[in-house]
Amino acid sequence: MELTQGFDVNHPPRQVWNFFGNIDEVVTCMPGASLTAPSDGRHVEGNISVKLGPIGANFAGEGDIERDDQALAGVIRGGGRDNRSGSRAKGEVRYKLVEENGGASTRVDIVVEFTLAGALAQFNRPGLVNDLAGRLTKQFAANLQAKLDAAQGGEAADADAPAKMGEAAAQIDAGSLLWAMIRDRIKAFFKSLFGGG
Repeated sequence: MELTQGFDVNHPPRQVWNFFGNIDEVVTCMPGASLTAPSDGRHVEGNISVKLGPIGANFAGEGDIERDDQALAGVIRGGGRDNRSGSRAKGEVRYKLVEENGGASTRVDIVVEFTLAGALAQFNRPGLVNDLAGRLTKQFAANLQAKLDAAQGGEAADADAPAKMGEAAAQIDAGSLLWAMIRDRIKAFFKSLFGGG
């Protein structure tokens, strides 16, 4: 399966690129992700925790990182396994930073290709995965923006920001994301049915 995502960050491309080079910091922005060993910038080992209602999974895995400093683009290839369910995931993430607003902000374009096998593969439906990926990308973007703002002493560097990021990174609660997605689709259906704005 292939997913395409993107988001904007109100910081220059080079600043975002430099931040992406610090894997330990990037992982703190990713919902459900944690490192199990320090990264050397080229290899990473960690976990991603996912919860879908009563089902919980903890994918342990590793990946290799390639970065093109001139193109401001990178590739992460890796895989992981959840021992409890026997599910396995393997994939590749390609990203590129694009200058916007005369260099004042950055567009991050992401393409993810992955395969999911095992018990959790039953949730591997295009519509569901795309909606969940969109919501996770939004969380990551918000956490990234807060981190970059904090590094410059911006307004987002308030006392609650680190706590909020820690909570977001603790575990991907796919059940809550799924319910929010269903709720949004129901609202959209009734709006189209009754012509509501």
